[in-house]
This record gives sequence, structure tokens and C-alpha cells, in this order.
Amino acid sequence: MISADIAAALEQQFSDRIRSKNLTALDPWVVVAPADLLDVCRFLKEDPRLQFDLLNC
Repeated sequence: MISADIAAALEQQFSDRIRSKNLTALDPWVVVAPADLLDVCRFLKEDPRLQFDLLNC
């Protein structure tokens, strides 16, 4: 899965919570409000299409 697919899944699930994104950066990123971070991380981990099982800060 490429970054555009991940961003699309996030936008589908959290369309009103995505504050900004840059998918063309060397390390693509998406910004959400701090209050939404737990919900977004839980979605990334639990959605079977994504299977995020590692957090690197």
C-alpha cells in the first residue's frame, strides 16, 4: 500500500478531522488534531487493509 492509499483510507474514515497533508514529501505526512490522534492510530492499527503494527516517533 502506498502513501496515497493510506491517506485515502484516512480521509474516508476521518474526512472532517484531516487538517493537512503532503503526499509528495520525501516522508509523506498527514496532520490531525491532538484530540483525534488516538482514534486515528487505533484505526491504522486495526483496519485489516492497513495493518500498522509499529509506531516510530
